[in-house]
Amino acid sequence: MLFNSFEFLLLFLPAVALGFYLIAQFQRLAPVLLWLIACSLVFHGYWKASYTWLFVTSMAANYCIGQVFWLCREASTFVRKSVLIIGIGFNIALLGYFKYAFFFAEILRDVTGYQWESGEIILPLAISFYTFQQIAYLVDCYRRHAPRYSPLQYASYLAFFPHLIAGPIVQHRDLVAQLSDQRILFVRGENLSSGIAILWIGLFKKVVLADGAAAYANPIFAAAGAGTSVTFCEAWIAALLFSFVIYFDFSGYSDMAIGLARLFNVKFPENFASPYKAVNIIEFWRRWHITLSWFLRDYLYIPLGGGRRGQLRRYGNILITMLLGGLWHGASWTFVIWGGLHAVYLVVAHIWNEAKRRFGLPHTGAIGRFAGRTMTYLAVVVAWIFFRARTPQDAISMLGSMAGFNGVSLPSELPIAVRDSLRDAFGAAVSFQGLAPHVDLPAGPFGVPILSALALCATLLVAVNVLPNTQQVMRIFRPVLHDSSERVTGIARFLVWRLTPIRVAIVTAVGMYGMTHLENVQSFIYFRF
Repeated sequence: MLFNSFEFLLLFLPAVALGFYLIAQFQRLAPVLLWLIACSLVFHGYWKASYTWLFVTSMAANYCIGQVFWLCREASTFVRKSVLIIGIGFNIALLGYFKYAFFFAEILRDVTGYQWESGEIILPLAISFYTFQQIAYLVDCYRRHAPRYSPLQYASYLAFFPHLIAGPIVQHRDLVAQLSDQRILFVRGENLSSGIAILWIGLFKKVVLADGAAAYANPIFAAAGAGTSVTFCEAWIAALLFSFVIYFDFSGYSDMAIGLARLFNVKFPENFASPYKAVNIIEFWRRWHITLSWFLRDYLYIPLGGGRRGQLRRYGNILITMLLGGLWHGASWTFVIWGGLHAVYLVVAHIWNEAKRRFGLPHTGAIGRFAGRTMTYLAVVVAWIFFRARTPQDAISMLGSMAGFNGVSLPSELPIAVRDSLRDAFGAAVSFQGLAPHVDLPAGPFGVPILSALALCATLLVAVNVLPNTQQVMRIFRPVLHDSSERVTGIARFLVWRLTPIRVAIVTAVGMYGMTHLENVQSFIYFRF
């Protein structure tokens, strides 16, 4: 079931919320948690009911393994580590079979020629997310950092539907503490109003901004994937628009998850904090998919040694972490390359920071920050091409078009004076590079109106760089755990929430407008990760 669907917003969510508050009137926590668990299993099974057993089995097995750590808490390190290896191996085996069997079978076929017939394997919903959360739980049990939970506490933590599909990857101690607190049983007007507002903002981001940009970008990517030659202008429009598609898609989902949790008096950790405002790639990963970055750092990078064993080992650990992080996103070489690119970016950024420290280079001013933000954004856009493409060959073809290898074509919709000026500039630039200038003027490609696409690019580029994010807008409600967003300054302060009739009317209009765009439901990009 998708958050951006009529059946969820008009049927499932009202029924779950109504049942939650009716049961809460008896002031007993166990029935409320049982209700949330049952509804969450219905939510999970709505997509494919036969895979709910896999989720329940995984949950029960990991809970039992966690209890083993308590039973042998005084045992030797060897015994405890053996239990940990068995637990992690169980989770990786499930994830590996359902998500990576075909990928590894293709590698085996290419290397050895052996053809493995596995039949149809459908990726279970949310398996990547609940696998990571359970691995984190087992590791914390091994480290003696996890309290002893009841089966009800553990099941409610893992199954709670607002974070079940695409995160955030919530730490067990954060969520169980809230779900075990009697205060969630009380109706809180502040949580209800802020939850609905954040939910509506996230819905608008998804169905209006993300899906609207995708309508322009998808035809160009589809044409490039089919072997059609894509021009310079078309390729850049598709690349930039996809950067906004994934931005507002994931930002919208994160907002909706936070808003839904607030309806049940629960706070989620911050998961998205204006990543395109980052001035370097290190900061980008502190702002993009924050909880995934936390998991990869604490449960992969640091156990590998982090930066404690010299710079060369540090860079190797970064490479391993990002390659596996890329592979986690999908069973394809394109995701591995995407992770590898970000590993290279991070290594270069750390080398640059080390050089600045060693040689005492001054901190950059406003111009330097602008340059850093621009370079970081363009590097991220290049990497997104591999994230979006079906094959590495498709991505390389698109990057070649972005580099002008198929000619620099200007849209015929541009005014003549603008076209002539740009044609002269592009022609001079290409000639300067020693290449034959090839500048033509095609009509809008693949049914995509170029000027509209350019206007949308410009609008969204300003929005992601200037406007505050949802956590900043709703700061008065403290909507998330561990909020790291900076305070809003300048003219954008007028967007910060105040309880006024105008702001209430605007948010209501945003939500209603988003509801009118639910006819053609598009899944979230992270929906089946």
